[in-house]
Amino acid sequence: MRKGFTTILLLFAAFFTFAQSEAAIDDNLGIRFHIQLAASSRELPADHQIFTDFPEAVSKHFADGYYRIYVGEFVGYHQAKEFCTGVKEKGYKNAFVSALQGDRRMTPDEALSVIYGD
Repeated sequence: MRKGFTTILLLFAAFFTFAQSEAAIDDNLGIRFHIQLAASSRELPADHQIFTDFPEAVSKHFADGYYRIYVGEFVGYHQAKEFCTGVKEKGYKNAFVSALQGDRRMTPDEALSVIYGD
């Protein structure tokens, strides 16, 4: 009986630890992956072709003075990368995956390093 109890306890502990690490990864420390379509020193007008092609696109102004146009928001890098492929197929050949943690821009490699602690 004791061996069975110990096995159940170990399985529960392993599951609890796994669930905690999955929750931390799911949150990604507030990091979100986006597809950057363009960057400009001036804000693009609302009738710009990007906003016609992607009505959900968002323009964000950063401290370096540039407006960056993003589409999509993903917790996972691979989902963003897959979405980026579709964006490129729409003719936005220079689109790429970018990561944001609040207003902090980072490369996907930096973001994955923060998420997974590498």
